[in-house]
Amino acid sequence: MQERKSGHIVEIDTFRAWAIMSVVSFHYVKEFYPGWGSFFRFGWSGVDLFFVISGFVMYLQVKRRYAKEGKIDFRKYFRNRFLRIAPAFYASLLAEVLFLHRDKLFSKELLMHLSFTHIFSYNVAFSIQPIYWSLAIEVQFYMFLILIASFLTKRSEAIFFTFLMVLSVVYRYIISYIYGFSHTGILLINQLPGRLPQFIAGIFLAMAYREEDFWKSLRKKVPYLLFGGIIIFMGCAFYWLRGGDKIFDNILTETVFHPLLGISFSLIMASLIGLSGKAGAILRLKPLVFIGLISYSIYLWHFFFLEIANATGLSTAVSSGIGMLITLFITLFFSTISYYLIEKQFLKLKA
Repeated sequence: MQERKSGHIVEIDTFRAWAIMSVVSFHYVKEFYPGWGSFFRFGWSGVDLFFVISGFVMYLQVKRRYAKEGKIDFRKYFRNRFLRIAPAFYASLLAEVLFLHRDKLFSKELLMHLSFTHIFSYNVAFSIQPIYWSLAIEVQFYMFLILIASFLTKRSEAIFFTFLMVLSVVYRYIISYIYGFSHTGILLINQLPGRLPQFIAGIFLAMAYREEDFWKSLRKKVPYLLFGGIIIFMGCAFYWLRGGDKIFDNILTETVFHPLLGISFSLIMASLIGLSGKAGAILRLKPLVFIGLISYSIYLWHFFFLEIANATGLSTAVSSGIGMLITLFITLFFSTISYYLIEKQFLKLKA
């Protein structure tokens, strides 16, 4: 099959926009309208979508830049990954500690966050800000992917990733069986081995995208892909909305829930990438693309300003709607500044 070149895919920014709007709506509605809108309660699944997107994007990057020529520049790879994720994170972390957690300024918790090892301790992982745990998983995936990069040149890579997917599901089952929904269980099942199926769902999508002939054949099955993805996603959503986190007390649910969620996002993305006509034009709307572009900064800053709103009494001083709009505006304003003054400037160093 002919291999297609993988340039910038505009729809990926739109998917990032969906993911970040989902996460922000989950946190903001939960705070300003705690008894309103069951739909927004499942917004935390935006993090799962981010993992699928990372699997898709990082596979394409590693395949193109580091594996294709048969040699791996580890130094360049880790430098570029550090420049991508660390500067904006450190700025957010510094603001969080200085304004809200000064007792953590010279602490073990801060050092572990700076080194992205905070996910290895339940008490540390959520001690400064609850959203930072996912960044540690991202870093684990970056390290894992470059270490297995030599396998990406093999013709059997699809079998290799299928094996990893199965192995990860077995890992989730074993952890669920031994530890259940205890703190230890939550911590272990959310390490990379337990979250790998979501990244691999994105990798499988990227593998399909690279093969032009295979991708063209998928275009003929767009309605089925979209229908299948939506059905699986809605099934996960309704099941969680009925039982909340208590559903994870069930070993089978804990084992397959997040992998299924990752597969649903991968199928939906497969059906929408490269879509033409009015639907495709909607996916490429500039406001959506821009939100996706600054989505990492929004993710880093949105919870900080939510905490500031609580600390200053903004969330109770005005009506819930006005308070949420003010907080959202401030978040978008600072996130835009963060993107242009921090993210973009450090990304230039990659060249």
